[in-house]
Amino acid sequence: MKNLIKLVNLQGKFAEVKAEVLGAIESVCEQGSFILGENVERFESEFAALWASKNDKRAQRVKTILYVGRLDEKQKAVSNLIKSFKNVVEQAPQVELRIVGEGFDRPLLENLVEKPGLTGKVHFVGWKSGKELAECYLSAYLFCLPSRRESYSLVVTEAMTAGLPVVCSDLPALRDRVVNGVTGLTVNVDNIEELSKKLLLVINNEEYASQLGANAKKKIDETLVYSHKQFVQVLKRVAEQR
Repeated sequence: MKNLIKLVNLQGKFAEVKAEVLGAIESVCEQGSFILGENVERFESEFAALWASKNDKRAQRVKTILYVGRLDEKQKAVSNLIKSFKNVVEQAPQVELRIVGEGFDRPLLENLVEKPGLTGKVHFVGWKSGKELAECYLSAYLFCLPSRRESYSLVVTEAMTAGLPVVCSDLPALRDRVVNGVTGLTVNVDNIEELSKKLLLVINNEEYASQLGANAKKKIDETLVYSHKQFVQVLKRVAEQR
């Protein structure tokens, strides 16, 4: 009985707090537009000068495959990307791989690149943030995420916001954004041969890569960005259904 009384009291307190919480959220949301996990509007405006020059930078660069994330083999499987990249370089020697991030498995991954054909082609640059991270996206040709599992993956959203074509594992958490053949390309988990082929498909077809990137950015703009009023209305509907 005591537990039941406590539960009723908690429910009553929750009902009282809901209005206050929604009011506070509405006040905070007045400051701008939001995306789940990332404020795309602020992301773009903060680096407006960088985004404005992105086409020129990409036209002048060596084609760079970009990975951003932890160096954690159990989840991220970056070794699969390195092995696939070795196959890619054999057919497209102008391509480089940039790995942004840190983790306990960095030594293991660095050992993998100490092989003929990969010397000077794979760059471990550590963690990056702010403008440095934006530059990494801007200087890339495509983004690759070979993960074995993901809960959401903010970096995929960031890459798509930057207009990059995405090649990633076919995971449930990514399917709402990465539509195979439309906003990017998906591959079966741990399939190195398939990953190599998909990477080469994007690398060897610049027009196709540009279309995937444009579709990716459009997908983010149209489906994941909400005005503060829409965001609050969603929360209110959820609260009313409780």
